[in-house]
Amino acid sequence: MQGDAPKALGQDSIVEAVFEIRFTPRATSAGDLLPGLMYPTVGKRYPTVLGLPLAQIPRAMRQTNHAFVYQPLNALVGTNMRLALGDQVMSVSVSKPYPRWPSFRELIGEAVIALERTEIVREIERISLKYVNVLPPEKGTADLSTLRLKLELGDFPLRPQGQIVRAEIEHGGSTHIVQVTSGTSVSVNLPGSTPFEVKGVMLDVDAVTNGPFKCTWSAIEEAVERAHAAEKDVFFGLLTKETLNRMRPIYA
Repeated sequence: MQGDAPKALGQDSIVEAVFEIRFTPRATSAGDLLPGLMYPTVGKRYPTVLGLPLAQIPRAMRQTNHAFVYQPLNALVGTNMRLALGDQVMSVSVSKPYPRWPSFRELIGEAVIALERTEIVREIERISLKYVNVLPPEKGTADLSTLRLKLELGDFPLRPQGQIVRAEIEHGGSTHIVQVTSGTSVSVNLPGSTPFEVKGVMLDVDAVTNGPFKCTWSAIEEAVERAHAAEKDVFFGLLTKETLNRMRPIYA
């Protein structure tokens, strides 16, 4: 790590931030029930209800295929924000432009309180906080030189594009799943989102904290704050000094 982490970057690299809860439900049809139960509480922020493709698959098939267990069935959509709901999952996501942590934290707290009021969750299995960043290329080359990371395959030269790294880091009470992809292009044009396209090196850090937790904001608030602080340590600890300075760090 390179000293104290900045509070923000003048050249923000976040294209998406996602907070996810995986839970044990009291009802097997939680994914179908939650949009209606939560809408009276959160509908002002997320006025549009969308059915997602997985909702078309029969429940019996979803419940026997582990790949579907933690996938959302429906989404409540607002401006650059989305609340996704499934039989055993709830996620809150925001897309570029990132509203900064205090605002995102407020969205998370409101969603957890709304979920608690439904009384449909027995306990929370785990929480995760994921940030997807696209770092602008330096001198037009979107390779791993922007990071404190070096990848070699014997004496063979590597192309700037197509370098992919996945690793796990234990830090600050969370397991951080770090994924790096060079030479990427990310474009978004979803309902409720501001369209954008960015190119560079994708740095994806997902801070996972295992429970069980009670389904209350007070039960997980400290863990969420701790995961956010630890995720920042990991993210900024992977940037070179040159990359950090180029992105105009803000400390005050």
